[in-house]
Amino acid sequence: MSIYRVETSLTTASGSISGNTLPIGNGLCRQVLIYSANTDTTFDLSIIDNGNRTVRYWGNVTYQVNDLATFPMSGIYTVSINNSSADEPFTVLLGIQDGV
Repeated sequence: MSIYRVETSLTTASGSISGNTLPIGNGLCRQVLIYSANTDTTFDLSIIDNGNRTVRYWGNVTYQVNDLATFPMSGIYTVSINNSSADEPFTVLLGIQDGV
């Protein structure tokens, strides 16, 4: 089994942005690391599965989410950033362990 990185950049407009992953086979998310360009930016973050269910949510975050809690992933997921206090780029990194 190996861990691969899903990495991209998303830029908010009017405080929101979302982006989809490529299809993920059966795997485990080992890390969610998402951070804004400025350290004082606040935002809400959701990870949504292909059944439109919110599987992870972090509210009123300042600057970054760096969560190492493991959860299963299979299919296409949406990373959704909302209520951002600034329109700016966010770095998105998911660490996925495949073949689980």
